Amino acid sequence: AYRKVAMQFHPDRNPGDKQAETHFKEVQEAYDVLSDKTKRSNYDRFGSAEGMGFGQGFEGFSGFSGFGDIFDAFFGGAGGRSRSRAQPGRDLRYDLELTFEEAPKKLLVIGGGAIGLELGSVWSRLGTAVTVVEILDRILPGMDRGMAAQLQRALERQGLTFRLETEARSAARTARGVRVTLAAKGSTAEVEADVVLVAVGRRPYTDGLGGRELGLTFDPRGRIAVNERFETSVAGVFAIGDVITGPMLAHKASEEGVIAVECMAGQPAHVNYDAIPNIVYTWPELASVGLSEEEAAARGLAVAVGTFPFVANGRARCLNETDGGVKVLADARTDRIVGLHILGPRASDLIAEAALAMEFDASAEDVARSVHAHPTLPEAVKEAALAVGKRAIHF
Repeated sequence: AYRKVAMQFHPDRNPGDKQAETHFKEVQEAYDVLSDKTKRSNYDRFGSAEGMGFGQGFEGFSGFSGFGDIFDAFFGGAGGRSRSRAQPGRDLRYDLELTFEEAPKKLLVIGGGAIGLELGSVWSRLGTAVTVVEILDRILPGMDRGMAAQLQRALERQGLTFRLETEARSAARTARGVRVTLAAKGSTAEVEADVVLVAVGRRPYTDGLGGRELGLTFDPRGRIAVNERFETSVAGVFAIGDVITGPMLAHKASEEGVIAVECMAGQPAHVNYDAIPNIVYTWPELASVGLSEEEAAARGLAVAVGTFPFVANGRARCLNETDGGVKVLADARTDRIVGLHILGPRASDLIAEAALAMEFDASAEDVARSVHAHPTLPEAVKEAALAVGKRAIHF
């Protein structure tokens, strides 16, 4: 980004322009400040300084007198990082660990969220005995409980073992691997595994970026506070993605980046957070957009529910992928779709129709009366929409 800005003011492109020459030098000086090795320490701890091409964050701008002349706005989306770091003397693998030299015989996954299930299911398919430990009474908190329970049963049939309402208290390295102390319902037990994967969630990556020195406001969870235009408490500084409130999803951050730039340009823009899909990339996949039944109940919203299983879908039967189904939640008064959940083959692709329907405030009737090609997996979405009015045809 600095090189692109510098080229705009390069003397060869602006012969005789003293102001451009001054700006060119200031951009070079600012880049030198950001590249200074003494300001890379925080990034180096997480292995990202070299990949990003510069070091410390906002502090680097303090020596750049021409910042206001060249940049009208600046925004950052530094992302998130694992809530738990590996500790000395413990074999605790974390954060997308896929670099084992060979498949471990036993893998203990701490955390029943998306990352733990995705990586656990990968290693299970490679022959590893996988046990998932979750402190809550269910997997995938935040997703529809009924659909999450169906996914758990599907993964159990694949060989994964689940220990719910169980806490991992401590871990110690042994000659053969790792011994972990688990606590559940007042009792403790020790289990051994070759490798432990700690997947207890992610948190905003805001440490060491100089945000507090710059004067940014943070919420109690360490996220940068922004207004509806994604502007922080410091005028001209914008933030998006994992460092602000909302789900930590790449497509959410990407959309926010587009909207933030549009806002910088003075255009009216917003993100419909009720229409952002969330996907768990296990097999079968679980995809969701909008409210779950539990969230609708918490809001006091009465919903009509329509479901349709993939076992009754011709394409799914041809693929021999009949686990799961589709669930549609519609406002009981207006029939507007408020949530749609899919567990099954290509759920990550099928959810796009649901997100579009919600973006346009479609009703269950709208989707039910839309012609879906046969034989296809999306027919299950149409049938579930029909089922909201108890009019499903093929089940």
